Amino acid sequence: MQSLNKITTGLRALIFYILLILSWYSFAHVSENKQTLYSGISEVYQHHVAKTLELSQGNRAQLVDALQQVPLAHKNAMAFLIAYMPVQDAVNITAQELLDNVAWAYKAKETFPWGKDIPENIFFNDVLPYRSLDEVRDNWRAHFYNLFKQFAVKDTSMLSVFLNVKEHIRDVVGVSYNTEREKANQNATESMRQGKASCTGLAILLNDALRALCIPTRLVGNYNWYDDRGNHTWNEVWVHSAWLVCEYTTPKGYNDTWFIESAGKANPKDLEHAILAVSYRITKIPYTPILLWDDQKPIMVHAINVTDQYIKLAHQKYHDQVASNNYASVSIIALKKVGDSLTNKNRASISIDIFDEQGKQLGGGLTADSSKDLNNTFNMLLPKNKKLTAYYVTPDGRENTYHFHTNNKATQVIYFSINDKN
Repeated sequence: MQSLNKITTGLRALIFYILLILSWYSFAHVSENKQTLYSGISEVYQHHVAKTLELSQGNRAQLVDALQQVPLAHKNAMAFLIAYMPVQDAVNITAQELLDNVAWAYKAKETFPWGKDIPENIFFNDVLPYRSLDEVRDNWRAHFYNLFKQFAVKDTSMLSVFLNVKEHIRDVVGVSYNTEREKANQNATESMRQGKASCTGLAILLNDALRALCIPTRLVGNYNWYDDRGNHTWNEVWVHSAWLVCEYTTPKGYNDTWFIESAGKANPKDLEHAILAVSYRITKIPYTPILLWDDQKPIMVHAINVTDQYIKLAHQKYHDQVASNNYASVSIIALKKVGDSLTNKNRASISIDIFDEQGKQLGGGLTADSSKDLNNTFNMLLPKNKKLTAYYVTPDGRENTYHFHTNNKATQVIYFSINDKN
């Protein structure tokens, strides 16, 4: 019996040591795998990558493959994408999608001379991401590189290439603004298939075109204008350490778009009326316009509050126009019907957009109704001695226009009936 107890004790000890060895081996193996996986990755991203891997459910192997197969020189770039990846992508994006995206982003960076001058943080956040907002993922980068490289092969200036692409993008992709597009946040393929897009869809097209050439670009927009008449989406392009304002529908120039005046009235302390730039890197600010899309589970998008930049731009534009003596301060008053007298109770509130004879939009705003003080009118600087057109939609949903002519006076008042057939 004593001999049997000794054997039993010995077996227990042996089993204990075997289990101990197996546990140590398992721990060492996991540690070794973890060390290999995170080798070459900055500590800044390691925690966020680990968190994404935890949330990736059955797709973890795809993300791990992407990290293990990417060239060592590009490993931080891949880690950045995975670290700040929306959960909706973490559970279904493939390693090949990520590898192709990184490879084509670096191909552009190494092909075009300005690539070497872009700081890593700008390249990662505003060139490298595979999506612009919350659009359906689309393998656009290689296609757009081949579509738009024609504008970059003979030019060494990022600014020049940016302006060239912006001027010709509509001819290349064949897409125009149209409210009858299928949805607001279309990706490039969806917009090109239809030949029409919203302001957001157009901004995504321009974003993709410029990022494909390693030109840092981001979407900018608002949840609502200062007067609650609606919202808009446009682009900013990083050139020589400055963010330049532009949009798809304004083919020439920058920092002189029709909405600068309205954006300059935004409130940086009120996110509903602030100007927000989209960031792939996680920030403390959600990009609220994504909540407007119908019938879609929202993808978390982050933003940077850039309102102060637009306040400065608007002030500079105002002072430049006043100093030129070519602009007048114009008050625009909309009346409810033909023949109405210019009294407060007859005023109508409508959203109007002002265009010149060449079809360039000069601005827009919301006219004041009877709930506002009589001295409270929609006012904007407009060029003197010009034929202009106000486009608007009547309260019953009819599209209408009003043509008017400014004179040489410094202050002017324009009023019209919203039912006028002008």
